[in-house]
Amino acid sequence: MTLRPTPPACQTELASTAGHPADIAQSTSLADLAARIRDTSGRIKFEPPPGTRTSPYLDCFPMMTEREFAGLVWSVKRRGGLVYPISLDKDGVILDGRCRLMACLATGIEPTFETIDLGDLDPLDFIVEMNLLRADHTPGQVAIADAIIETLLTKPDPEFSALVLPEARAVVKYGDLTEAVKRGTMSLVQGYEKALAYERDAELRREQAARLEDFRKQSPFLAMRVDDGALTLDEAIETAKEEAAAPILAEHAEAIRTIGRRVVADLIEIGRRLTECRATLRHGQWGIWLEREFGWSDSSAARYMQAYELAVKFPNLGDLDVPISGLYLLAQPSTPDAIREEILTRAQTERIPHAEVKRLIDDARGKRPSLANRFHNDLRELVDRMAYAMPDDPLVAELRQLVSGENSNV
Repeated sequence: MTLRPTPPACQTELASTAGHPADIAQSTSLADLAARIRDTSGRIKFEPPPGTRTSPYLDCFPMMTEREFAGLVWSVKRRGGLVYPISLDKDGVILDGRCRLMACLATGIEPTFETIDLGDLDPLDFIVEMNLLRADHTPGQVAIADAIIETLLTKPDPEFSALVLPEARAVVKYGDLTEAVKRGTMSLVQGYEKALAYERDAELRREQAARLEDFRKQSPFLAMRVDDGALTLDEAIETAKEEAAAPILAEHAEAIRTIGRRVVADLIEIGRRLTECRATLRHGQWGIWLEREFGWSDSSAARYMQAYELAVKFPNLGDLDVPISGLYLLAQPSTPDAIREEILTRAQTERIPHAEVKRLIDDARGKRPSLANRFHNDLRELVDRMAYAMPDDPLVAELRQLVSGENSNV
């Protein structure tokens, strides 16, 4: 395909209206004319009289802008006609001169035509030669025209394809970007950046679709909820993981509750045996025996024994959801019987944390906790959370021992 410079036929542009160009009245004011045939894109639309035929290859190239078309109209009016006639093929199809035809329709001046004998020349070659090298085309518009023409070739032309910029080839995959660059409302660089963004979005959608199809094989119902927009794919995957883990978590939870009940039962059994030991020992030997056997103080042993006494009154104590520290508080002789029974009744259906047990007991006693006690309670709760998060950390175990006042040998 050989290219030659275009003769300086129409060098300027304007814009078109929704009305039919054939109905545009003659105007003595270019501003008035522009106001009546302006298009929102800033370029004129080619709307010839019914029956006019144009080569589809002309769509590769943009129409004139308002300013350029105004200059063309001025030139046609001043000369009283066209300098270069409108080019037709032997069948009367317009090959070149759309803007000149529009200018004649706008001014009411009779257009002139010439029939081009193409011979063996492809109409596409002629249109490219007449349009591609026009001075009013930006490099981006020329690049887009090259890329569009490449898609119209009936057979591959490596020589021509070598001229096509890869960026323009990427842009012409998207009709809106192609039209914007062709019209000059977007640069080729901007169009290429948007094309890359489109491709990234398309790739993400493809990946998402592939993930969804894989997920559908595992969880058809949740995949349907993604289809319906009720869940995102990530939410559906997390839900599936939670559902899969539910039986395992339930098994662990039951095992932990069982172990917890055993711990309470063991504490009660320790209290029972300590009670029997104390009754067996002579007066004055109790503290000595505790220190010798366990390194415990009398108050440490008293907690176990009080827990045993509480279990005697409430046989289902080991089945209640109260922390051990809370059981110690309930077992204290100073705890009012009414609030003890209330808490143990609630614990049959709900979990009551240590802080709540202490608050209820303090309220029942009419005792307002001191700032130091409130700080101690908050510290106990913090250490309990740390122990839950880091059960094997020796420092946390030591902190828990210090806060609870328990001896490490217990």
